[in-house]
Amino acid sequence: MTTIARKICKPNARLIGAKFGKAVQDIIREAKLGNFTELPDGKIQVGEFVLESSEFEIAYEPLENVVGLSVEGGYGTVIAIDIEVTDSLRLEGYARDIVRQIQDTRKEAGYQVSDRIRLSLSGSGMGDMIAQFGDYIASETLSVIDTGLVFGDIEKDIEIEDMIVKMVLKK
Repeated sequence: MTTIARKICKPNARLIGAKFGKAVQDIIREAKLGNFTELPDGKIQVGEFVLESSEFEIAYEPLENVVGLSVEGGYGTVIAIDIEVTDSLRLEGYARDIVRQIQDTRKEAGYQVSDRIRLSLSGSGMGDMIAQFGDYIASETLSVIDTGLVFGDIEKDIEIEDMIVKMVLKK
């Protein structure tokens, strides 16, 4: 089993300040370093000091060797989510945005929801996206992708992140 996170304690300085005085900064530092003991009654012991359950919060931090993960924890469970955006995920995001743009353009053109259309998408990077997600785009928009379509009922240049995509729709 791989260890992905470290349990830390975050004392509430406002609540413990009057109670522990000058020792508060030491308590906070040690608790955040993970130098604490969870007691059976729900309290936390940091060195010689005992914190009530209302005076702290337990949290989880990813370990330094864990890269590309977002770590959260609570209720005895730690979850790590891979937050790396791969090229495939980026292209899928573009495809979903294009589907939304096509649906908006269909509405703008006055097409009925059930109308089948021909669609042309051109621009930098569109070849890879259509190769991977062309079937998805076609099925979601009731269209056939037609690379030879030059003129249509409506033509539009849309911007998706740093790309300009020329979209042509014909019923």
